[in-house]
Amino acid sequence: SHIKNDTGTSGGTIQGRITCKQPSAQTFPKPIKACIKSRYPGGKIVAMDLSQAELRVAALLSGEDSMIDAYQNDRDLHAERARTLWGDYDMDTPLQHQRRQVGKMMNFADLFLSSANTMREQVYAQSGGDISLSLDFYRQVVADRAKVRPQLTQWQRGLLKKAETQNRIMLPLTGQSRTFLGDLGPVKSEVVNFPVQTTAGNVTLAIQHQFLDRLRVRHPEIKMFLQIYDAIYLDCPESMVHVATDAIDDAVRKVCEEGYWHKLQWIYGRQVPLKHDVEIWD
Repeated sequence: SHIKNDTGTSGGTIQGRITCKQPSAQTFPKPIKACIKSRYPGGKIVAMDLSQAELRVAALLSGEDSMIDAYQNDRDLHAERARTLWGDYDMDTPLQHQRRQVGKMMNFADLFLSSANTMREQVYAQSGGDISLSLDFYRQVVADRAKVRPQLTQWQRGLLKKAETQNRIMLPLTGQSRTFLGDLGPVKSEVVNFPVQTTAGNVTLAIQHQFLDRLRVRHPEIKMFLQIYDAIYLDCPESMVHVATDAIDDAVRKVCEEGYWHKLQWIYGRQVPLKHDVEIWD
């Protein structure tokens, strides 16, 4: 459901997060995912997914008040973005679901600095042609970004300026960095994406390390077999499902209260809650 990056290159985007290639596990369709089965008789697959991790990271790093306030008060950020596009969002209930989907896509488009053309193509394609809005609509979205997300826009401009003058973006705590040389036009979305995607990946890794440290000693029969983007997949005997879910919950809590996310919040002087979902299937 994410808007793709405008890289302007044929080689794709260099990402600072875990991905799977050949095959691309992060884009497995539902019929393929349904083929993933436990190695244990009657066993279960336990999947942990961070909710809106990139948006939460962007809220923390940029200090965007509208996003931080929504997350601190557990409001629907996608519905709130849709309200900036349609003043009658709350009154026209038959169109709310469709408009919320557009709001969701616009939230990610804001992060990626997606162009009007890219947004139009992506929304149309991902809705199966059900959502067809004019190019002028998306041009207005681009024009209004600085008004809708002022702190986010200012932070992104600062990143672009730093990349232009210093040729490098470096992250706190980890020291991860990326160098940008030459014309930033074709890669400006990569400049603003690097801190967001890499930090989101770091949060997932921090959670992974926490629960694997606990499970590998006490419950080695619970196996982690896949991590992609902001999701982690475990395979475990049916009798151990509660152990796996408890370990995940505890790992997220530790990362938020004393680990990587806690330290980032201390550095930036802001509080943005993390949220995760757990899914279990045969």
